[in-house]
Amino acid sequence: MIDWYSGMIGYDGSGLRPDLIAVLNYDRQIEWFKEKSIQVEGSYSDKIQLKPSMPSAEMISQAEKLNLQCAKTCIYFNGNPSKFLQGHNVFGPAVRSLAPVLTETIREFPGLLRPADADSKLYPAIHRNRVDITTSVNIGSHADVHQFLRLVSMTTRTRNEPAEFVKGTVYWQKRSALWTVKAYCKCCELKKEKHTPRGDKKLRDDLAQYTEGQVRIELTLRTLELKPLGTLHESLIWDYLNRVEGLDMKTRINRTSKTPILSRGVEFTLFQWKSGVDVSKALTHNTYYRHRRIIKNETGLDISLPYRPEIIEESEIDLEWLKSHEIKSCPEIFQGYIFKPEESPEWTVTGLK
Repeated sequence: MIDWYSGMIGYDGSGLRPDLIAVLNYDRQIEWFKEKSIQVEGSYSDKIQLKPSMPSAEMISQAEKLNLQCAKTCIYFNGNPSKFLQGHNVFGPAVRSLAPVLTETIREFPGLLRPADADSKLYPAIHRNRVDITTSVNIGSHADVHQFLRLVSMTTRTRNEPAEFVKGTVYWQKRSALWTVKAYCKCCELKKEKHTPRGDKKLRDDLAQYTEGQVRIELTLRTLELKPLGTLHESLIWDYLNRVEGLDMKTRINRTSKTPILSRGVEFTLFQWKSGVDVSKALTHNTYYRHRRIIKNETGLDISLPYRPEIIEESEIDLEWLKSHEIKSCPEIFQGYIFKPEESPEWTVTGLK
């Protein structure tokens, strides 16, 4: 799915009137100024940012060779077209449909923000600075998702740097100027989200329930990485994950483990045990056996044994397993919430085909 686009689009941006940010010196003379992005309201109160821009040389060449739309003053676009069109980004149009998706997004802009040439039958020339591609994998349960994320954050790396784990999200190549991959729990993101798709709280709750047990994987491609690529496809995600060392190794997570619902005292006992404390000596006889029974029933963990994460958190998952469990369609009940673009031509580095 296409999840983000930053770059220029060849529609006429001369009608955009952005505010300016200026710096004045002591004598009230302008030292410098820059245009402030115009924000178009989207779903989840996210906004698409627009600015007028000059087309790049590549865009002008595209327009001449391929008969594409390219105004002298074009539009710089920064935002999530899938969210704008659908009200959510749990699933949506494939990234190969980038051109028709951007076209329809532009046509949905209100009033004076809508370019005069938005209804042109020609595709716009584009200059891609950033494109995000997403997919989801069915891991099993909500607890399995978080076990998996924690495990890969500790055991994988790229050639340049180890994985980073930040607020529940695993990043590979987080600071790269070329590409980044991240994985996280989409269900948790939806539950934390304050806003609702098109104001429909029930839809948000239904989508959160649907995504339980799913790991969301996102690939971000930036300017230099995009330059030699033609039409983008979701399969690129797996090409870049192949560069992550450790994902080709089989690991095991404890699928018998449940998301624990524990009292504060029992939860503290579990925390102490995971910290290496011999809880059999830290608790009274009766309390120890009562806590042991509750923890085993709720989590499948036995606190009478030494804590060994490498054994407790095992599951047969590797890169091929993830690929085979990729979610490629959504249930019938959600079909009405997907934007379905027209067929898009294939784009190569040299042109259309």
